[in-house]
Amino acid sequence: MKNRVETKSINEYGDVAIRAVEKIRSGTVDSPRAAWNEAAREVFPGRIHRQQKGCPRGAFLGLCDEGLVRDVPAGSYSRSIDNKAYALRAVELLREAPELATKGRRTLWNRVEAKAASHNSQMDVVLALHHNGLLKTG
Repeated sequence: MKNRVETKSINEYGDVAIRAVEKIRSGTVDSPRAAWNEAAREVFPGRIHRQQKGCPRGAFLGLCDEGLVRDVPAGSYSRSIDNKAYALRAVELLREAPELATKGRRTLWNRVEAKAASHNSQMDVVLALHHNGLLKTG
């Protein structure tokens, strides 16, 4: 993908999300789940636990479920309930107050008012997609 945002605000799981969208766009995978899994193997070679981490994957697939990721048709990709809900709420907040994108993941997480005590890379996924123009607006 051209013009990928390279900033310190995008961590490894944000990178996985961006790579997954690139794979979907290129047609090299048949689903968002396969794209995520392949991208996670690239970003975390030999680190199975990190490749299989459910929270950021659930956030990404939840956004894909709802058709909120550019070039990804809405579908049924995620089994996550909470992580999907956190990601959807974060997108809603970014639409209402775009300046939250510059405040960082902890601020966004606190605004999501999730029942989990701390974010587990869900906000990294949302912010990376947002910063790279990969979330649908409106």
